[in-house]
Amino acid sequence: MPSRPRRIAVFAAASLLSATAARAEPAATPIAVELNKLDAADADCRATMLVTNGTDLRLDSLKLELVVFDANGVAGRRLAAEFGPLSKGKTVVKAFPVAGIGCAAISRVLLNGVLACGGASPTVDGCVDLVAVASRASAPLVK
Repeated sequence: MPSRPRRIAVFAAASLLSATAARAEPAATPIAVELNKLDAADADCRATMLVTNGTDLRLDSLKLELVVFDANGVAGRRLAAEFGPLSKGKTVVKAFPVAGIGCAAISRVLLNGVLACGGASPTVDGCVDLVAVASRASAPLVK
């Protein structure tokens, strides 16, 4: 059986390793915004987005400004999309039309800004920093 000082040293080393590993893990994204898919809707396109509120706050409003770029990289449409209310931990799926542009012509979608971010304490500026973007669609969603 190991001596008492050795057991204490092993325990201290194990504790230090587990604390270091816990700090090394990336923090969860507080507000995850995903462009999930782009579907043809006649001559237009329909964007489906997933938004997850990973904060500890209820967001009464989360209104995002999106800009859709065509195949030539020209800004084609500006959209304001409301995703609130979002309770903490809630995920919502919203679909909205992108009029006047076909899905195949969309080269990217830009999260241009946060127009409204309401809850207990978030500010619009603070919410921009909390948002992380991703895409599963044919076009990337960028910030």
